Amino acid sequence: MSSKKTITKKMAQANEFIEKSQFEEGGAVLKDILKLEPDNRDAVNLLVLVALAQGGFPEAEKVMASFVKADPTHHQGHNVLGTFVAQQQRFPDAIKHFAKAVLLKPDDAKYYLDLGTALYMCDRIDDAVEVFSMAASHDETIRHLFNIEGVPDELQERSKLADISIRKKMSEMHLESVAAFEKETGVGVPRIKRSIWPKTHHTPFNYGNPQQQPTVFYVPELRDEPDFDLSSLKWVKDLEAAYPDIREEVMSQLDMEKDGEPYLGDSSIAPAGWSLKGNRDWTSLHLFQNASVTPFAKRFPKTVEALRKTPISTVDGEPIEVFFSILRPHTHIPPHFGVANNRLTVHMPIVIPEKCKIRVGDKQHAWEEGKLYCFDDSFEHEAWNDSDENRLVLIFETWHPDLADDECTAIERVFADRDAWLKGRNLPADLLG
Repeated sequence: MSSKKTITKKMAQANEFIEKSQFEEGGAVLKDILKLEPDNRDAVNLLVLVALAQGGFPEAEKVMASFVKADPTHHQGHNVLGTFVAQQQRFPDAIKHFAKAVLLKPDDAKYYLDLGTALYMCDRIDDAVEVFSMAASHDETIRHLFNIEGVPDELQERSKLADISIRKKMSEMHLESVAAFEKETGVGVPRIKRSIWPKTHHTPFNYGNPQQQPTVFYVPELRDEPDFDLSSLKWVKDLEAAYPDIREEVMSQLDMEKDGEPYLGDSSIAPAGWSLKGNRDWTSLHLFQNASVTPFAKRFPKTVEALRKTPISTVDGEPIEVFFSILRPHTHIPPHFGVANNRLTVHMPIVIPEKCKIRVGDKQHAWEEGKLYCFDDSFEHEAWNDSDENRLVLIFETWHPDLADDECTAIERVFADRDAWLKGRNLPADLLG
């Protein structure tokens, strides 16, 4: 008999015992199942019910303690044991079991949520917020379960606690970063102080323009226009003058059929229904990504040199993102919003067949090879390539023209501080042993 058939048969036996209130016999069968398939959540859940029926949380704790002693690598067992201990208000002990579950299965957002809650109940607020944030990094919906119908009340409460804690911490961090900048420089940046991180802002807010909804960072008092004519600026003229050399280099070094990766990888967060996720209809080859130079940049020295003379948005002195964007024939990028309104997206069109266009807000634009197009991608935008050839554009970002230099530097500071905190997150040191 196959393992799957054996487990199915044993589950039926266990259910039969439980229906007859023969909990000891049913529990024994469930433990046999978990020896065959340790991650069988149905078996674990039934074993929990059996333990609870036999004597409430104290008895359930004994059963699960015995279970994890026999199988110390069973992450779900440790998590369930932590839950039983927490139900008895013994949060310091629960922390140990929840931490063990996280260490055994570090990609389970719910395990982080349970651990964060126990830490919070022990007044270890800073530790709790880091763990809550790590949970959201693995699954952003963990912060929003309290808005989802059908989610158990207790899980909704933990989710709401995590969301409120993260919002409070990140909002405080923003104000602290701005205050530190103002103290160090002696320059006030009130507009940056009032800026909003939409995903983690601590109070409700409204966008000033319904067509403009940046998802990560929002400066409410900036001029809100879909696109900008920057053709009179020296750096625009200089970069357009370098276009022939850039195009020659790109056409000799870039294979549009083979180079690059899907702009939206399989693990990317994309709006529901997007067919572009994980396929090569929309491909990118990054020269800079996440404020770091990539190995591909060496293939395009003239392009990089020209860009280094351009006021590109940076973090710690490195461009945040610069890439070649390849849109395959008969491909449509659906409407979406960009991440921030403090910077403009700049397109240098390199290969533009007929029947290619972009819409930003209520404006449509047809690219012209070698002529920069600057727009605010925090406005809803979409693009089409209705031709039979590939479309190729070099994309980077520059500061919004209405921002003062000190404001740009302050924004770099708040982004760098936030990034440093996110990169420095870890489980509390006393739980890593």
